[in-house]
Amino acid sequence: MEWNPATSPADLNAAAADFDDYAVGALCDALVSYINDRREPYEREGAIAIMATLRQHRRFAELKRVGGALLDRGQRATTVQRQYGQALIETGDYFAAETVLQGLTREAADVDDTKEAAEAAGLLGRVFKQRYVNTPVDKANAADLTRATKFYFDMYDRNPKENLWHGINAVALLKRGVSDGITMQEVGDADDIAQQILNRIREKRDAGAKPDPWDQAIAMEASLALGKIADSVASMMAYISGIETEQGGLEKADAFMFASTLRQLEQVWRLDGSQPPGSQLLPQLEIVSFRGRDGARRMAIADVAMSMKPQQYEAAFGLDKWFPMQWMRTGLKRATRIVRISRTDTDRTVGTGFLITGSSIGIGSSTDTFLMTNSHVISGLQEVHEDPEFSSVLYPDQATLQLDVLNQRLSCSQILWESKPAHEDTTIVALERSIDLGEDPYPVSTKPIPSGGLGSIFVIGYPEGGTQAMVSFENNRLLEMSESYLRYRTPTAPGSSGSPLFDADWQLVGIHHSTSKGFDSFKEPGKKLAANEGVWIRRIQQAIAQSAIKI
Repeated sequence: MEWNPATSPADLNAAAADFDDYAVGALCDALVSYINDRREPYEREGAIAIMATLRQHRRFAELKRVGGALLDRGQRATTVQRQYGQALIETGDYFAAETVLQGLTREAADVDDTKEAAEAAGLLGRVFKQRYVNTPVDKANAADLTRATKFYFDMYDRNPKENLWHGINAVALLKRGVSDGITMQEVGDADDIAQQILNRIREKRDAGAKPDPWDQAIAMEASLALGKIADSVASMMAYISGIETEQGGLEKADAFMFASTLRQLEQVWRLDGSQPPGSQLLPQLEIVSFRGRDGARRMAIADVAMSMKPQQYEAAFGLDKWFPMQWMRTGLKRATRIVRISRTDTDRTVGTGFLITGSSIGIGSSTDTFLMTNSHVISGLQEVHEDPEFSSVLYPDQATLQLDVLNQRLSCSQILWESKPAHEDTTIVALERSIDLGEDPYPVSTKPIPSGGLGSIFVIGYPEGGTQAMVSFENNRLLEMSESYLRYRTPTAPGSSGSPLFDADWQLVGIHHSTSKGFDSFKEPGKKLAANEGVWIRRIQQAIAQSAIKI
């Protein structure tokens, strides 16, 4: 692939928007080669636009790499430097970020670029803030907190009418200092600054300024600082409503906007969702993070259940204004059938499975319950066990089945049906004893799902070999599907194999079985696709029917 300055920036934006890791990586490789192969620096406005694209889509590793190449080859626009500095922060390279941003503040001051100087100073504050909050309290360096606070306060003090986000960060850190027993000199009083910020936001509103959701987020923190919790909650609701209106619905909103506010409340303010004021503020952000486009959170099922307390969500949202409570309750019901599959002798998690009614897959009746998982998780085929790619595969008598949500343990009896990993990659296993789950069976949907980012896939399983069932609300786009397979962005990890796939209505649509950075696209021959892949439930039903199993 070669970089074309006329067309490749649009391709990069499209690939990043579609979370196509393969295409983003290939385009950035081509861009870096293009930058390094030319005598002259990359064109200024084009460089700024490329950096903005990568930053907008939070591709910070690529932003760091491309920004470094641009700077090395002489493109030193202040915006490029600033966004490179942010990439260093986001990737945890704090010392390098500090060096770059200190140089930028001096350079911006030399050319009287007050806007860039303020942005760079704010990011310097972020460097020291992250250093402080990322370190346990008993080991944290008070100087980091002091320096962060001073960077934010100085920028606010220079222009208190405009630099409100600097001011509210100073307020939050001053309050954190009080909590941690750290006294800071040469900065203002937190309550005075918070009140000034609220007054300024009120002035803007009274002057007829267009409502700004970010002003509401700032007002939320300012009211929190002053102990005005009811006002803080009201500002939070206005913030979410503002983004909902601005983005044309929460499903279209960038969930990272909410996640950044959530991070501030959790890391700096250290709010606890189990008690006020955290229980009055955090649930709203958690819920809209789920609803937002490419939501930024993956949660343990137990945590989802805990945070579903009606006094938290229903009191905050009224009649399910932003999130249908019944939808989440349905998801929690589905989780009761999720099985952690582990080695009996070590209890090491090797995969996921789920309990399904026999009539749903054409084996047995509605009173029969079986385990469904991948063939490369539980198999009776010698060739699967001898394949080095499947080193963790278990025979049925080696597997322990744990219904963690219900705190029940089961054992396998025998394999009723199996399809090799290269085909449907599915095993249906009979259980040693019957089990009554006391709920309706999974509804199964065999209809094609809108793809290309229009449909969603939700996965519940045991990623990374964990012992807690997790549900992912991140990047859950269905990209494409064929007569046999679904390709989706929903994050998975080792241990997710055998997880059920659900559509947006919590209907079972398939079983997860693999991932690749370079699938050959079904829809666009020659295109490589970075995605996860599952087997469509209809394909499994058809394969079972063709085998004419009877029990």
